[in-house]
Amino acid sequence: MILEVKNTIKGDFIAPKSKSIAIRAAFAAFLANKEVRLLDYPSNTDSQTALKIIQQLGGSVESIGEDIVINGGGITLPEIIFCGESGLCFNISLALALQSEFPVVLTGEKTLITRNFSLITNNLIENGIQFKIDNNKLPLTIYPDPSLSLYNIDGSDSSQLATGLLFASIYNNDIRFKVRNLVSQSYFELSRKLLFDFGYQSQIKNEFISVQKISEPPDAYSIDGDYSGVANILVAAAISGEISVQGLNPDSLQADRIIIDILKRVGAEVNFDKNILRVKSKELRPFVQSIEDCPDLFPILCVLASYTDGISTISGIERLKYKESNRLLVMANELRKAGGDIRFDNTTAVIHGTKLKGADFSSQNDHRIAMALTIAAMFASSTSTLSNPECVEKSYPDFFRDLRINH
Repeated sequence: MILEVKNTIKGDFIAPKSKSIAIRAAFAAFLANKEVRLLDYPSNTDSQTALKIIQQLGGSVESIGEDIVINGGGITLPEIIFCGESGLCFNISLALALQSEFPVVLTGEKTLITRNFSLITNNLIENGIQFKIDNNKLPLTIYPDPSLSLYNIDGSDSSQLATGLLFASIYNNDIRFKVRNLVSQSYFELSRKLLFDFGYQSQIKNEFISVQKISEPPDAYSIDGDYSGVANILVAAAISGEISVQGLNPDSLQADRIIIDILKRVGAEVNFDKNILRVKSKELRPFVQSIEDCPDLFPILCVLASYTDGISTISGIERLKYKESNRLLVMANELRKAGGDIRFDNTTAVIHGTKLKGADFSSQNDHRIAMALTIAAMFASSTSTLSNPECVEKSYPDFFRDLRINH
């Protein structure tokens, strides 16, 4: 794919719906054991994977215009659960599969089957759960003990398994679990908030978390706009442009909402007015930011740092190698092709601002890498190319259309 230099970005945008919230809402609707309508459900592949898993588990899914109607009516745990490319779908499916009386195989495709699941297997070992896996790569076969209801979880790599246990606690009210070293705390709180919206309250007693039903689930639920995907467009405007974005919740618990604070700190003009977010470019200053709670922002923050005047540091990078690609190495290698200056150790990346040139970029089939490199190419000194741009369908299928880039 050819990426022409644009120099500036202007116009009005509508934020895509959050796949993170959509997946959680879909499973909550399924487990509610009633008919729930999810309004304006997104078409990205991860959100669609959640619907396919729900059907594998015995739920019904009906499309009505842009909405999805889900009816649980009970759960049947199958022998095999196919999780596509979604790590969140995998972790929720795993937590549910642990309640089965029979062996369950969890598998997927593309980037999910290349990930290292050593932390997951370590958690299984710690809790005495039998399993089979080769080289910590999917497929994973688990041999559950349905009598097991107390879990100790290491959350130092991700909060997704803890989120999975929250959902499994709706299915099995006896579940109690303790989480240590929890990272991405805001994602876990997002899960708790969404379950509260569906009538389930999580509480902590003696360090163990449990879930209880306190009200009836809603008949319909609206999904917030996605800060993770639109962060790329916001950064583009901060570098050179002026845009407005509709569809974002200014009070959202999404971790990547911090992009607003970051853009303000680097000097961009940013404000919410009647739920419309406006961003206008100014001279950009370097920044210091930890991404321990928002690792998905790393690729686009590397691009932002490259277009500032000075030296920026991004810490909390330890978990980036467990994403769809090793995002630390990939972003360093790709931006160096364009003349970028990125240096890093085990905990921190240091980026020296510099004018980027065009390059032949590789997305590594990672949607967030593809979007970030597209923004980098927009303001480079010459034309770039990008391999496998279709990987953006995982989270933001309309990304190139919204930017008016032929794809």
